[in-house]
Amino acid sequence: MMKPVRRVAVIGAGVMGAAIAAHAANAGIPALLLDIVPPGVLRRDAERAWELFHDPARSGVVVVSLPEDMPVTETIELVTALRRELDLPLAQVVVNALLTPVFREPEREALLADAKLFELARSGQAASAAEATIAAAARRAAREQIQGKNVARLRAELGGDLTVLPYLLGDAGTPGGIRELARRF
Repeated sequence: MMKPVRRVAVIGAGVMGAAIAAHAANAGIPALLLDIVPPGVLRRDAERAWELFHDPARSGVVVVSLPEDMPVTETIELVTALRRELDLPLAQVVVNALLTPVFREPEREALLADAKLFELARSGQAASAAEATIAAAARRAAREQIQGKNVARLRAELGGDLTVLPYLLGDAGTPGGIRELARRF
């Protein structure tokens, strides 16, 4: 009977070694990849880059997340790894595409209380334009609530300031969109 593989150490970061380590990592098995970098220009440049990456005065990691459940969970995991395992300076956490709330809290709660509205929005079987509009409003209220909870979760678990960028209805690549986003930094 074979024992389960819990960790993998691969010596040699060539094509085969890198592929083995990648397959192990993709399978959820921690992989350590070891290789020797000979002295010379490449090693010197790699050491300089490593020093640069660890100097918070000259560099830092910017992590960007959408305000949704899975991206926020992945962002928290990434920031934790940056701090604990890689010891890289975190420059900024950015929350991208946050909807501007259109509902006050009592309105949002009223829309979210009616489960029938979500079924109408999902099925597209509203009896009238007014009913379809209210169903769409309920979906919007739910999304606002989810995004608000996820931004609060990032603030609570990561601490520090977040840079929040709004969801732009127009093209973010236009000069006006770029100016709007740049004002947030």
